[in-house]
Amino acid sequence: MELPVPQERADLILKHHAKLGGERTLAFCASIRHAECMANFFTARGVPAAAVHSEQTGANHALDRSTAIAELERGHLKAVFAVDMLNEGIDIPSLDTVMFLRPTESYVVFLQQLGRGLRKYPGKSHCTVIDFIGNYKRAHYLPRL
Repeated sequence: MELPVPQERADLILKHHAKLGGERTLAFCASIRHAECMANFFTARGVPAAAVHSEQTGANHALDRSTAIAELERGHLKAVFAVDMLNEGIDIPSLDTVMFLRPTESYVVFLQQLGRGLRKYPGKSHCTVIDFIGNYKRAHYLPRL
């Protein structure tokens, strides 16, 4: 499957994940194809990964939500690439890395995605955030008075 991003960018993502990422990564992708391609790319290079999205077929390293979470928690997967899923309503305290691979204009969605990695867990001192898009620059909160 051809990558929806340039090969150099995928290599850079993998390189930074290897350098900065932890044992359990949740990455937010722009499309189903993007998530599946990134999961395939990581897995082909020795990093067990899966895609989670609304059209789960079992192909291209796609797993249903509960299976992917369980495999990530057990350490059988090192990365899960998600599309418009896993933003909220999940609790994976052992998650130690969040990667932003898609733009997020909404402050609320950004905080929800970021919050996936901010749960306390024994032995976890921090969460690494790898933002390839610059979402943090747009995530300022302007209160309405």
